[in-house]
Amino acid sequence: MPSKPDGNVAFKVTWVYGNHGPFSSPCTPSGRKINIVDSPKVWCSQPDCCCSKIYKQEKNRGDYWQHYDRKDFDEWPCYDTLIFIRWQFGSGIYHHGPNKGDPIPIKHWRAGKLAFLTSKEADKPEGERRIVGCFSIAGMTQHPDWGHVLHGGSLRLRAVNPIQAPLYWNFHHQSAGPKWNTGLFRYVPDHEAQDMLTALIQTS
Repeated sequence: MPSKPDGNVAFKVTWVYGNHGPFSSPCTPSGRKINIVDSPKVWCSQPDCCCSKIYKQEKNRGDYWQHYDRKDFDEWPCYDTLIFIRWQFGSGIYHHGPNKGDPIPIKHWRAGKLAFLTSKEADKPEGERRIVGCFSIAGMTQHPDWGHVLHGGSLRLRAVNPIQAPLYWNFHHQSAGPKWNTGLFRYVPDHEAQDMLTALIQTS
């Protein structure tokens, strides 16, 4: 009988094309086009997504985000823009099938273990997925849009330059090779998590 995962989680984060570099703000108009049209992401391209509405109605209006209080979680278009502000990330919800609208469960997280934030630019192959951040897991709550959300504890690390952050697939090994498939998270064994943490510390 296979053993339970060690409790570490790696999340698949959409690359956010901010005004001052990756993850510095919600996506610029050109970044929205990349994530909605050129390389459609599941949430970005949903009709209910704030960015999708902006792209369709006001895609050339660069001052849009000045109208919002960034302290309010629900005023942001996605949790990808908030990863280095709220230090939390979620499993997402099912967008299709009989469980549509239900949160995707994260069954094997553990408090004190590590959650890694991984991402890649839209024009890069899966093998160039980067570890852009990491936090220790303090707990979990549920959000109607973001699913089961893991919250950051005292350990919070962010790669100074996401474009040159450690490569996720240099550490995480699976029989299929560099292939994420569906879903927003994967479980990571302790020995891989420690190696990822060491590499990220060197770039943070």
